[in-house]
Formats: sequence, structure tokens, C-alpha cells
Amino acid sequence: MKSILLLLTVISLLILGCRTSRNTKTMIVASKQGNCQGVVEQACYLVKNKENQSWEFFYDEIKGFSYEEGYEYKIKVEIKKVKNPPQDASNMQYKLLKIISKEANSKKGMSLYNTWILSRFSYESNLNNSINKKSYITLTQGSDRFNGNGGCNRLFGNIIVNKDKITFKKIAATKMSCDNLNQEMKFINALEKVTDYKIVGCELFLYERNQKILVLESCR
Repeated sequence: MKSILLLLTVISLLILGCRTSRNTKTMIVASKQGNCQGVVEQACYLVKNKENQSWEFFYDEIKGFSYEEGYEYKIKVEIKKVKNPPQDASNMQYKLLKIISKEANSKKGMSLYNTWILSRFSYESNLNNSINKKSYITLTQGSDRFNGNGGCNRLFGNIIVNKDKITFKKIAATKMSCDNLNQEMKFINALEKVTDYKIVGCELFLYERNQKILVLESCR
């Protein structure tokens, strides 16, 4: 009888150990997706772990997660490591466990420290001048550096923020060539002139003194 009780105790402990060792994570998912470059260009979630962090691209899928653009989510996911994944595929698998909250983005003010995607050049009135959404910048709170993409190449440099003043310094880029290079050069040239900023809703307006020269967006 004692042997049976001992065996049941061991089995119970093993089951409990399996349950408590499950790898889970809580993450915040932005109210819009961004264009990211994996093996091919794709739409990626923008995620962060805490409210005061900046958004980062999330390249994997979340099984069971029915995403609705325009809503910011706080979710809990289970993470499993995949043995021998296919070539160019992730070795991590994510599964939705719980939606902790779901809020319309309009309820929250936008922080400057975010990923901002180029929406338009303010001096261009011709609506036929379409913008490729590959151009973006990412600003991180507490950092004097920024990074992003001009549309062809990775961008990086220094940033100075003082109240509603902002300047981009020592902007550098990698040296690849593509069809979007003209937009990239205009984007970099405009960033070099920026002196002030203002956030209205989901849009970041960048000014050269009193003249608006760039509009970027962080949700739709």
C-alpha cells in the first residue's frame, strides 16, 4: 500500500513539474502591422514586453490569435522550441493562451518612442506620388541613437530630443541599391533638416523650423 502511495506521489510531482515548466510570455501587440523584411517582404506584428519600451518587429505567427487592426492587445502566449525546423523557418512556435486586454488605439496617446513609418512628404501635393511603406525610423526611450530603413538600406544615427525639439545627426546607411533609392534619399535629406516635431493622433509631424516637411504614422 505504501509503495502505491509513493508511486502516486511521484507521478503527481512529475505532472506538476511539467505544468509549471511551461514556457509562457506576456506581450503587447500594436494596433497596426508594419512591413518587415524576412526571407521575403511580409507584414509583421509590432510588439513589446512593457509599456515604456519601443515597438519591435515580430516575425513569427501566433497560433490561435485572430488579430484585428485598430486594436492594441495584451496577450499571453506559450512558446515551444521546434526541433529540426524547415530551412529559413523559425525554431520557435507561439500559441495564444489568453487575451488579457483588447483596446481601441484611440484610447491611448502615442509616444514619440515608437516605430514611425513614412506616410508622405509634406511639400509634395501630387497625390499620384505614392509612398513605399518600407521607409521608417525607430526611436527608443533613453537612447541617443535611432535606427530604421530608408526603403533600400538600413539607417542609423544620433538623435537629440528636447521637449518639442528634435534633430537627427550623423545619419548613415548601408550601400545597397534598389528601385526605392530615390525615396530613400529624399527621406534622409528631409530627416537631416528636422528641428521640431508634433504628434497628433497616430501621426508624427516633423518640421524644419515652422515648415512641415515629413509626416510619419504609427497606426491606421
